[in-house]
Amino acid sequence: MPSAGFMSPDLRAQGAALTWSSWGLIAAAALLGGASRENPLRLAAVGLIALVPLCLALGQTTWSRAPSAWTFALAILALAIAIPLVQLIPLPPAVWTRLPDGGARD
Repeated sequence: MPSAGFMSPDLRAQGAALTWSSWGLIAAAALLGGASRENPLRLAAVGLIALVPLCLALGQTTWSRAPSAWTFALAILALAIAIPLVQLIPLPPAVWTRLPDGGARD
């Protein structure tokens, strides 16, 4: 990685934007409660604010430098998105009743 003295003004500006957006995310998490269950809207706001540094970081990537590392990172990101989406798919009643205590009704 080149030193800051040899970086173009565009790269310096992108790095500064990423740095400030990351600090903004930390401040938002501290002010809005981070992972509190009391107010899900605050938690959603922190999640949406987290998209800003993520998008800035993805915009700065050099995709040809280490493709295997990016493949692994993108696979983890895809799993982090896919797992909650798969959990939203309802099970058919026949499968649901075959699960342990699936037939029990409260």
